[in-house]
Amino acid sequence: MAEGAAPTLCVIDGRNRIAACQRAGVKPHTIMLKGDDQDAFIADANLERRDLTKGQKAMLIAVRFPEPNKGGRGKKQNSFDAKQFSVARISLARAVLAYCPEMVQPIIDGKMSLDDAYNEAQQRKRAGESNEERFNALDAAHPDLAQLVREQTLSLASAESEARERNEKHEHLIRSKALTISELATRIGLIDKAQGDLLVQAYRDRPEAFKTACLADDIDQWIGVFVNLKAKLTEGERE
Repeated sequence: MAEGAAPTLCVIDGRNRIAACQRAGVKPHTIMLKGDDQDAFIADANLERRDLTKGQKAMLIAVRFPEPNKGGRGKKQNSFDAKQFSVARISLARAVLAYCPEMVQPIIDGKMSLDDAYNEAQQRKRAGESNEERFNALDAAHPDLAQLVREQTLSLASAESEARERNEKHEHLIRSKALTISELATRIGLIDKAQGDLLVQAYRDRPEAFKTACLADDIDQWIGVFVNLKAKLTEGERE
């Protein structure tokens, strides 16, 4: 029995024996656990039972020893690792213990197979790794959104949606600017000497049609914009 937070006692092991004693009118002999590891006690008490499957025994060992035995010089092997248990099955059980702790007791009780629980554990592990990769990608491209995920202000899926929307807006802006430059280059390319002479004559004849106070000043402004743009574009090439 184990002493919990409440003043009542609970049975850790031996429910069937207690029931048999009650039917026989015999007072059962009990041992009080005080501060001992209840899971370890259950594992120790049940591992020698012959009616347990290999999956149940592997899970009991995993509960008793969650970490694999390291062995090596000067290190003492635990008693279960020294016995003839399947190391592979114990490894599966430890994976279930790590990723599906709610399935541990059903396995021990024989209500769930170790293999089925391990399949679920693998799926949860892969999902966790996938989420980590997604978060790292988000953090690299949009650290502000990643910070909101850390603070649990945004879910990872919502942050990814916001990131996609930002990327789409940025891509649209790039396409728009590229189109503007392309159209401008095409129009300027059409103004040869003859076309330039016609443009000057048209401006002199009807300056109001050009909707500008001074076309020459506008041209100076355009030249300034393109000179500045060229300087920025060639800045990296000179370094």
